[in-house]
Amino acid sequence: METERMLEWYRRLYLLRRFDEMCLQLKYKDLIMNGFHPYSGEEAVAVGVCEFLRPDDVVLSTHRPQGHSLARGSTPRQVFCEMLGRRGGMSQGIGGPMQWIDAPNRFFCGSIVGSGITIATGVGLALKRAGQAQVCVCFFGDGASNTGSFHEGLNLAAIWKLPVLYVCENNQYGEAMPVAEFVSGESIAARGAAYGIHSVKADGMDLVRVIEATAYEIGRCRGGDGPALIEFETYRFRGHYGGDPEHTYRTKEEVAEWRKRCPVAQQRRRLLEGGVPEPDIAALEARVDEQLAADQAWALEQPFPTVEQATEHVWIPCPTPLPPFLQKGGTTSDTASARLSPLLKEGGQGGRRNMRTITYCQAINEAYREEMRRDPNVYLIGEDVGRWGNLFGASKGLLEEFGPEQVKDAPISEAAIAGCAVGSAAMGMRPIVEIMYIDFITIAMDQMVNHAARYDQLSNGQVRVPVVFRTQGGVGMRNSSQHSQSLENWFVNVPGLVTVMPSTPYDVKGLLKSAVRDDNPIVFIEHKSLYFTKGEVPEEEYVLPLGVADVKREGTDVTIIATSWMVLHALEAAETLAAEDISCEVVDPRTLWPLDTDTICSSVAKTGRCVVVTEAPAEGGFSAELMATIMEHCFDSLKAPVKRVCGMRTGIPYPTELEKAVVPSAAWIVDAVREVVA
Repeated sequence: METERMLEWYRRLYLLRRFDEMCLQLKYKDLIMNGFHPYSGEEAVAVGVCEFLRPDDVVLSTHRPQGHSLARGSTPRQVFCEMLGRRGGMSQGIGGPMQWIDAPNRFFCGSIVGSGITIATGVGLALKRAGQAQVCVCFFGDGASNTGSFHEGLNLAAIWKLPVLYVCENNQYGEAMPVAEFVSGESIAARGAAYGIHSVKADGMDLVRVIEATAYEIGRCRGGDGPALIEFETYRFRGHYGGDPEHTYRTKEEVAEWRKRCPVAQQRRRLLEGGVPEPDIAALEARVDEQLAADQAWALEQPFPTVEQATEHVWIPCPTPLPPFLQKGGTTSDTASARLSPLLKEGGQGGRRNMRTITYCQAINEAYREEMRRDPNVYLIGEDVGRWGNLFGASKGLLEEFGPEQVKDAPISEAAIAGCAVGSAAMGMRPIVEIMYIDFITIAMDQMVNHAARYDQLSNGQVRVPVVFRTQGGVGMRNSSQHSQSLENWFVNVPGLVTVMPSTPYDVKGLLKSAVRDDNPIVFIEHKSLYFTKGEVPEEEYVLPLGVADVKREGTDVTIIATSWMVLHALEAAETLAAEDISCEVVDPRTLWPLDTDTICSSVAKTGRCVVVTEAPAEGGFSAELMATIMEHCFDSLKAPVKRVCGMRTGIPYPTELEKAVVPSAAWIVDAVREVVA
């Protein structure tokens, strides 16, 4: 029995080595179209660690994922196809050599160094909550230990005692730079120990040593003792990538010295010393070679993805139906929020009952409570969201009602918070991330843009990331330039992200509830100047559809399209202009993407004139997208050029009067409308 197990270990090592060598040849023939990162020399780590994994465990990888993926259970055919960009791959060839998701084997990989560490922390959070003694294994290289994600992720996992085994493959070089030149301190393992994580350093060139180290640490993780870190000393026999001019940073003698410790050769010697005949080992190798040759030939025959496939699984259309008391002919102008502002003309209630007036902030709090009661997988994570109840009180009282499992106060670690949400969402939870100011979202952009927005496509539609990134921006609190920006356009430009900007208490509650239930990653942006504004909200529970604009005020002479806080300014301007017999229709997109082009263009076609209003600067902003949409769809209906009213291209100054001076006001909008109707 022991011999059979040793043979199986050798088969896996040999398969990884031969697969790597065959891929290198494909790279030299330019059949692998982009960077291929060889794994030769590090096989013992992948095989030894994956030996202890159960089917319900989860693995995250980064560069050189082929070794980890094959050791985890992906088939060579699938991985060959991904390397070649063919349709038989786990991501149907869309991912390529460094980015795929093997959902059946619960395997994720990505090419952004260090990001997987924070995402693994989120996976660990979900696994701990499941209570099934599952573990998450996160493979990363020595270079990742210098990223903020490493430190933020380990700290969070240690605080919450999550079942994550962090595996650092220290292969002596971060690309071309020797580890000794970029890792300070005693070792990478010592960095883990500094966070109170059980950390060890072990020989990564010897399969038996890897198995011994892993057995103990993974047992601790399963037993509830929290995370562990193993730093495996290993070596890559090839350059950082196929074609790497490695002679510029290391010598042939150094490589030859490490090759003496080759993990594949060491295991082969053990078999011979244990009495396994040479012909038996050779026969095993021949079978692996034959299998891999057949798998490669099969992969080369597979077609490339179609253009249609290139746009599949980017986002999930998930329309939310209007509540029954709003279903009145199906027009967006019949929505309740169209008559909630005190600046609107008096109108009928459209069958609505039990309305009451609350603040924008109270509406958010109600949305939280209703969704967290409805689904225990919904949880809130962020800085000071629990005891403090959020900077503006939006989450006040939630910790007392739902406890620390659903309301998680996190340290100041935006990257870890966002990554944690992505990982837990991929495991079936529904996190709401609070980023205190949109300015701080820059630190979490990697996890949002490169991971949350990509998992659906990279898993070929098998993995969803239903996470809401809730944040607030804009002026009004004299917070100066690093706490007052309008950055929404960044997210409209990211395929896979939905971007929402509600302007009323009614909208923020209904849209937040829909966002929590939606399967897409959503950036939910509120304006800080709206938090204490008031409006009517139904007592009964309701949701509002994402991707549907709202006509806040009907008119005939000019359409004003405004976002967020600017909607209130637009309504004020419309009231002023009404006294001049200029009838303004005010349209609030509410969702910047997907954009409700039909409602916007219908309004512009009716009025023939349009003014676009955003707080963000005009240059490269969402206002330009709205203008382009109108020009493409409504050009023949226009009686005057489209005009926009936007914030100045400047940082937001601190003094109150200057803060007001650099963003649009009702007076600016009035002047713009007068120009287009003149």
